[in-house]
Amino acid sequence: MLKTVTNAVLYLGKQEMPFRGHDESSDSLNKVDETTDVSTKEQLSIIVRLDSGSDIVERFLKFVDVSTDRTAATLTGVIKGILDQYTGITNNKLIMQTYDGASVMSGHIGGVETLMRQQYPFAYFVHCAAHRLNLV
Repeated sequence: MLKTVTNAVLYLGKQEMPFRGHDESSDSLNKVDETTDVSTKEQLSIIVRLDSGSDIVERFLKFVDVSTDRTAATLTGVIKGILDQYTGITNNKLIMQTYDGASVMSGHIGGVETLMRQQYPFAYFVHCAAHRLNLV
């Protein structure tokens, strides 16, 4: 991880490029961890990674339209609603949650991360590896 970050810093310095920062205003390109489809709906992607005993298996569950409300409470409710459909995911079996760095997702006071830990106390947050170097 440290080597990856160091390489990114060196690259940006050599190119004289700035770090983008965390501007999440309505006109910013940095948004909540979702994707926009062709009809311009904001969709939250739900993916789980499971330990099947001998292998780690990753499964896409669904996209959920969150265009109308992207607050932490609503996103948490959506995620919990989907997880509740699967009987094997109990409070002590969800051990990790991963989101981008948007405060609505990873905020330690009122973000999705914190709200999820109220029901899933072992679900520790790790910053999404795909987002951690999204600096430029």
